[in-house]
Amino acid sequence: MFSPFSFASYLTSSQSRPNVDVEMADAHPQTAGMADVGIARNLELCNTMFSFLRSLPVQVNPQQRRKFEAAVDTLAMFVEEVKGSQHLFKPCSRVTREDLETNVGLEFGKCVIKQGSRLNTLMNADGPELPSAYIETLVGRTRWIADHCIPKNEPSARFMVYEVFVASIQTIETQSTKPFRRVRLFPEYPVGRRAIFVKHPDSSKDLSLTLTGITDYGLVEYPSSPVTDTDRVFQAYLAKDDHDISVFHKAINNRLTMGNILLVEAKKEDFGFQNAIPEAAAQALAALVDTSATEVTFMVSNGRGYLPGRVYVRADGKYRCETLASPPSLSIISPEDSKDEKLEAVKQAYIIVQLLVLLLDHEMSWEDIFHAQE
Repeated sequence: MFSPFSFASYLTSSQSRPNVDVEMADAHPQTAGMADVGIARNLELCNTMFSFLRSLPVQVNPQQRRKFEAAVDTLAMFVEEVKGSQHLFKPCSRVTREDLETNVGLEFGKCVIKQGSRLNTLMNADGPELPSAYIETLVGRTRWIADHCIPKNEPSARFMVYEVFVASIQTIETQSTKPFRRVRLFPEYPVGRRAIFVKHPDSSKDLSLTLTGITDYGLVEYPSSPVTDTDRVFQAYLAKDDHDISVFHKAINNRLTMGNILLVEAKKEDFGFQNAIPEAAAQALAALVDTSATEVTFMVSNGRGYLPGRVYVRADGKYRCETLASPPSLSIISPEDSKDEKLEAVKQAYIIVQLLVLLLDHEMSWEDIFHAQE
């Protein structure tokens, strides 16, 4: 039986005050993005309870009534505090650029392909260095997807992104100068095992952002033969039938810290890149903080264009997000196109695949490929 007096004691005790920096229960990868529902539901219940308590015809002695009213007032204050809190709790999919700039001080910037880099050489060449069967298959598959999927919807974009990744994986594992490299594709990749609490790096500002969610894919690069204990843990995880989420994070976090993981967010074809950057940046930031990494790379794609980016910790301890100013695009050819147009489509596909190959190479730094714009 509900007792308003025991409820009053709880609300007025120090234990009832919200603590933002708390660990959430482990979540399954498929439900990690739903952690915010608990907060929303609790707020809804608070509002319901507030209305209920106000309407109760409490007939008690004056001292008990004062305690009861204090409990109601405390609850009302708590509800308003949560509503107007500067400690935001959001899934990555709902985070805005303003949230990231204001609550965690994330700075946004652009970069360009570095002159003299391998990628720059490829983009300025007349054609692919080694047009492989994988690239030609990729071009044909994207044409098939364009013909058979409803245009501009999210599934068609995901299919195209998937084909690009498969071609990239095949390129890495068969044509790499480092034949020991292997890549795994993790759909619905969780950005953290729990809600990730990110505090503003400026200690004078009482601001924070707690992030939850999943990204569409995680591309993980690892050696085919274990070299370190980290490699052994990861490969032991791959060999298990029961992929427990806690084991997943133990296996995966060091690879992320070492720069062996690329987070990928797929959007429908008419979704603008600028609108997708905050979500991708939030995912990368959550992964960065969760693993204590110094940099996390990501890719945003609508199936045609491929926008690489990264979130990293600057020398002054602040967070920065960089994205490529002019991302490459995948051309969809048709049988009626000229030979030159078909060759250009193959070249663009090759460039995108090589971009992914370079981003997954842990021996290649971001600065080896891109140059930040001031």
